[in-house]
Amino acid sequence: MGDAPLFDQAWNNNAHTLARPFIGLCLIHFFLQTINPTSSWWQRLTDLLLNEFPDLTHLDIDLNAMGIIEGWNEWKW
Repeated sequence: MGDAPLFDQAWNNNAHTLARPFIGLCLIHFFLQTINPTSSWWQRLTDLLLNEFPDLTHLDIDLNAMGIIEGWNEWKW
């Protein structure tokens, strides 16, 4: 807690978020920014999730099922 403030709400006893891949993707980006600050990986991932994620609502699958945290696409890294 506190070292990566964007993720603080994920660590707040939120088992759903911790069990889903989104927080892992965020951590990958967090570390990738240290290795290569000019990487466009997060922007490309965001574009894919927002624009190309298939409509699977008939299967009860959406971005929330990935553990998406509200406001994630507005984060300033």
